[in-house]
Amino acid sequence: MQFSVSEKHDQIIEQIEHTIAEHDLIPKGAHVVLGLSGGPDSVCLFHVLAMLAEQMDLKLHAVHINHQLRGDAADNDQEFVEKLCLDAGVPLDVIVFDCAKYAEDMRITTEEAGRIKRYQAFDDAADRIMRKEPDADVRIAVAHNYDDQAETIMFRLMRGTGPDGLAGMEYIREDERGYKLIRPLLDCKKKDIVRFLMKEKIDARLDKTNEEAVYSRNAIRLDIFPYLEKYSPNFRDALVRLGNVAREDKALMHSLAEQVMEYAITEIGDGYIQFSRKKLSKISVPVRRRVLSLAASQIGLTEDLTQAHFTAADGVLISGGPSAGVDLPHKYRVYNVYDEIRIAAPDESGVAVPPGKVMVVTRDEYDAMKPQLRDDRNEEQDQDSPAGAENDAKHDDAESSCAGMLKNGRYAAFDAGALELKFGKGALDNAMWRRRESGDYMEISSSRRDATAKKPEEKKITFKLGLTSGEQDKPLTKKLQDIFVDGKIPKDDRENIYFGAVGSEVLFIPEQDGFPRARWSTGYKVTNATKRVLLFTI
Repeated sequence: MQFSVSEKHDQIIEQIEHTIAEHDLIPKGAHVVLGLSGGPDSVCLFHVLAMLAEQMDLKLHAVHINHQLRGDAADNDQEFVEKLCLDAGVPLDVIVFDCAKYAEDMRITTEEAGRIKRYQAFDDAADRIMRKEPDADVRIAVAHNYDDQAETIMFRLMRGTGPDGLAGMEYIREDERGYKLIRPLLDCKKKDIVRFLMKEKIDARLDKTNEEAVYSRNAIRLDIFPYLEKYSPNFRDALVRLGNVAREDKALMHSLAEQVMEYAITEIGDGYIQFSRKKLSKISVPVRRRVLSLAASQIGLTEDLTQAHFTAADGVLISGGPSAGVDLPHKYRVYNVYDEIRIAAPDESGVAVPPGKVMVVTRDEYDAMKPQLRDDRNEEQDQDSPAGAENDAKHDDAESSCAGMLKNGRYAAFDAGALELKFGKGALDNAMWRRRESGDYMEISSSRRDATAKKPEEKKITFKLGLTSGEQDKPLTKKLQDIFVDGKIPKDDRENIYFGAVGSEVLFIPEQDGFPRARWSTGYKVTNATKRVLLFTI
């Protein structure tokens, strides 16, 4: 696979080589997954990397996406790329998908839909390479150029970006799957790319939609920049210089943010990062907001955060509300969990993952944990809650009810043995935090005794759970739907409410946005006879 040009040290080639070396974009022997649309930028990068492949021992893998947005023109682009790669001996992945339908299904723009699919395809290609060569160094190259950088900074300015957004696109960054995404053309101007292709008589495809001001970026390029350049001919250069300065400041602030993260993080879970509100509130606003940005990027939110989002997140932190929260782009969310603040990615249901853990502990372990669980005890207990009855003599030897809940409850505790008697051995493996499903219910009243308790005469008795003193009295239950209706929970909020459950039986609904007062099952009380405890904690 060799390409030659009439002048080996053409200006564009020298610029790309310099950018690669200065930012350490491509080490020798690397695999490079190249996004190849067939347009001038990607074709230029394809030819230069192919020319450098032998001296750098590179292995190229091209990926082309047919978005099916331009009819025959899109198919012709695909045929062009297929021939280009075939002639060069470069392996090619072609992905054909209905971008318009995907955008409609996801309720996003076709621009965003195409971007999501492209980067998924690039990562999929990188995954295949890694499966074959686990030690391979895989880089994903995209063909953003100098003019694209100026447009990006302008676009972000128009949307209300913060200082970090002014840095524009990075030369190299890690994507969501941990691959290094590189931009070797970021110092190359569009006019120089076109000149290079014309001089070398290299064909490329032209997308006519790029000349229509129907997309935001097209409007910036076709309308806004020409207008501004009447008054400032070097306006694009000024924007890129601003981006370079902002990138240097961003690097410094990023370093400070990493130190603060180490100081303030309390928990890292599957799809979320949690911080001490007290510690984070002591940090200066500029650094604190970068901590949020860094945390967001680590759980997958790398685009579209604006200054408005950071301001809103600051409001959540400062508010002190135990369940205050705000939505971020792409269904991410930042919200308080009492004395902590969490940023969470959406789970498979499309809702930010709920806070909390589920664990089964011995009674001794539970007793040892209680002081910590009760650190935030409110002196004014909710007398309607089981915790409010903890000091009530009527409960005799029961150290509390089923729940260790206080007014702004942080945890709920249940007799694990009693739950297993009802649901079967191993049922506690299915205890989880989740959202509502058809058939969910909660026990709201019961005089059920602990199934392992003995009468004073120590004669062991057995009876079916759900019976009271041997009588055929079932505990009173209520559908979760009816609980929501009685509590006047808005319909739009019900799908987002999370709770602890075993099977269809709801055990604990903590206070949260949309559900102002915690509730818990009245069954499965923790008593002196309890040997193991099922804990839901937040």
